[in-house]
Amino acid sequence: MQTKPPPYRRQRRKNGNDLAYTTVNGTRRYLGRFGSCESRDKYAALLVELRTHGGHTKVSQNEITVSEVAARFMEHCNRYYRRTDGQSTREAEQVALALRFIINLYGRTPAAEFGPLRLEAVRGTMIDAGHARQYINREIHRIRRMFRWAASKELISTGNLEALRTLPGLRAGRTDAREADPVLPVADEIVEATIKHATPTVRAMVNVQRYTGMRPGEVCIMRARDIDMSGDVWVYRPHQHKTQYRGRQRTVYLGRRAQDAIRPYLRNNIQGYLFSPIQSEQERREALHANRKTPLSCGNAPGTNRRETPRKSPSDRYTTQSYGQAVAYACRKAFSAPEGTTGEALRQWRRDHRWAPNRLRHTFATRVRREHGLESAQVLLGHSRADITQVYAERDETKAIEVARKIG
Repeated sequence: MQTKPPPYRRQRRKNGNDLAYTTVNGTRRYLGRFGSCESRDKYAALLVELRTHGGHTKVSQNEITVSEVAARFMEHCNRYYRRTDGQSTREAEQVALALRFIINLYGRTPAAEFGPLRLEAVRGTMIDAGHARQYINREIHRIRRMFRWAASKELISTGNLEALRTLPGLRAGRTDAREADPVLPVADEIVEATIKHATPTVRAMVNVQRYTGMRPGEVCIMRARDIDMSGDVWVYRPHQHKTQYRGRQRTVYLGRRAQDAIRPYLRNNIQGYLFSPIQSEQERREALHANRKTPLSCGNAPGTNRRETPRKSPSDRYTTQSYGQAVAYACRKAFSAPEGTTGEALRQWRRDHRWAPNRLRHTFATRVRREHGLESAQVLLGHSRADITQVYAERDETKAIEVARKIG
């Protein structure tokens, strides 16, 4: 990849007709007679091409390999999948994980020779690795996206892309790939039992999610400056959200219970994040000190056994991963498996008593749909289409049972 603009150079000839050239990625490119308008135009067009295509120039479709296409596509992903503040999203990481399957099998294969049968073989390695059907379909979609991008850059022909589209996705019950557990709402009694073992900060985050249906990432980045507190219902507009790149605005409405959970964390610094792992860690240490059994005259005094340079220090805000780990820790404290439970019984017990923060969004959606209808759930969740809301909101079967009881 050409990282700097190549200079316009002169190659002297004995007959006086000097040639203009430049060197791109180790290859000399002749532009015509030195100083001529034609050579200047070709040089300017080459610079635009390099700037537009990330330092690459057009290559023969019969020469470029799958690995080379993947490398160029990852450069594109690292530049493209970014938020408005310039930070990269996780999509580039997910693309890299998907491409490792195709690179391991067919990295040296010419991209023009990669067809549906080889894509099916890549999918077979994912099945053999034990991945779920839904996950495999998403990864294959990302691989197809790479070839679609390659076709737009004339690295492969559109015929190759159309051939790859003929491979259908995996269907439930018609493949050896396992089925992933569906994401279901979590019962209120499970949540209540869990947050008793969480720090007050994590407890407040969970309650805010329960009362608003926010995504975990939206809770983690809450700031006072993003909340309009002028009315009886507060309005929260996250400075970052999932569909921001589509030009959409996300609005979250905070009722009385959500306000009560947030109010203790409203600080003078409106630029800071409401929920901080630093404060949560302080709360955890204070709880340990309050429950201390050893007299203060014996053992370690508070703070004396800490490392001066710890390997990992608390951040100024939670991420979706650290927030999920905090909830998982509280689940382990709240629910211990019955003695003697092993194998599939143990896994099922954990599925029934362990939950992740994203399930709170499903719980909220189901409750709103049941009590106030699908349209209200769609607005509160921030969905542009009702069919997306139905993925989160479970149907209320009690109405169907009442109808069947009357007419069935």
